[in-house]
Amino acid sequence: HQIISEDFLEQIAGELEEESGTGEWASIPGREDFELDLDYGVSDFYPRFEGSVEVVRRLLREKINESEQAAFFALLYVNAITLLEAYLADVFISLVVKHLLLLRKFVESDPIFEEQKIATADIFHHMDSIPSRVKNHLHVLPFHRLEKVQAMYSSVMGIKFPAS
Repeated sequence: HQIISEDFLEQIAGELEEESGTGEWASIPGREDFELDLDYGVSDFYPRFEGSVEVVRRLLREKINESEQAAFFALLYVNAITLLEAYLADVFISLVVKHLLLLRKFVESDPIFEEQKIATADIFHHMDSIPSRVKNHLHVLPFHRLEKVQAMYSSVMGIKFPAS
């Protein structure tokens, strides 16, 4: 049985679209959204991340009814975590897929790829599909698990996260 009617959800989505002024509300991404090529450079990621963080900072300065503060701050917290997760994922995936050395380091260090055995006759077939297989694998990884993300950044790119 359905808890919330589809009409109600469409009404809320319409109100959010109207309020945001963008004319669209974020949909749930499907598999086809993850198979698109990343055709922008890594330099684009930080300004977008920084701009989104600034929006969160501005929202923190807004006056909110005391009865709504807990929910409001919880939403901003989740948004901040999501921003960080998206930034870390975008940068890592873009760099790994575009640079053969990083792609090789990732494939050689990731447990999913380490355990796969390939017949010699199939090597060239698998070589051609490695970038898309890696990209698809990375898109489903939870980049909010910082201990795993830190290990990937360290083993593949030699980047260490600050201790705090």
